[in-house]
Amino acid sequence: AFAPVYAAMLLAAVLARSAALSAAAGLLVYLAGVAAGSRGFLAELFAEGTSRATFLAVTAALPRLTRLAELAAGVARSEPVRVAVAAPLVIGTLAFALALLAVAVDRFDRKDW
Repeated sequence: AFAPVYAAMLLAAVLARSAALSAAAGLLVYLAGVAAGSRGFLAELFAEGTSRATFLAVTAALPRLTRLAELAAGVARSEPVRVAVAAPLVIGTLAFALALLAVAVDRFDRKDW
């Protein structure tokens, strides 16, 4: 669950060279991941229409960090892991982190030192 947060922090550090902005980016991804993990519940708080659709569209691409934490807690309690549930969570989280890292590497490579 730390990979997407750290990837966002690295990207912010490469783009802005600011520790404060890097920390803010990490916090933003963390909070967005928590919201994405509870998107079904949170979506019901929005009125039907554009605001709910926008919320669901924005949170669709974010890693579901709360669901990943719940999965990890289940593993720690020795509960059986359903691959059909775990695989999309892990793969989606890794894909998000790798995408952010790819952008960070690209931007770092383009810098003229």
